Amino acid sequence: MDLVRIVSSVVFLAVSLTLAVCTSSVGLGIPSGPPALRGAVEAVRHSATASGVTVRPAGAGCATTAVVAAETRVFRRGPDRALAFVGVGAAGAAALEVGLDVEAWTDGPASCDEAVGAVAVVLLP
Repeated sequence: MDLVRIVSSVVFLAVSLTLAVCTSSVGLGIPSGPPALRGAVEAVRHSATASGVTVRPAGAGCATTAVVAAETRVFRRGPDRALAFVGVGAAGAAALEVGLDVEAWTDGPASCDEAVGAVAVVLLP
């Protein structure tokens, strides 16, 4: 192999690995496994320290409030299923609106009419 082929192969490998890590939802800060909450945003409340996003799953009788704190990462999923980073903490919470469909990964079990900390929130198309 000549030097050009070796360098091309190494560059291709490096770019491939970088893309694999960057496009992985875990690499973006979304926990592995299914979201704890999936449904429509019913209410959004902002305060000085956090935002509360009430999510009502389709067909469910009760809603859960996900607390979007300073370390919560917010993403937007495009029609092509690609994830785009929206923001962290208040910057991400600003994108949350009533009526949007979301998925949320939480730091504990999500239960009816209770608040739970959100680790990551994805706005769905």
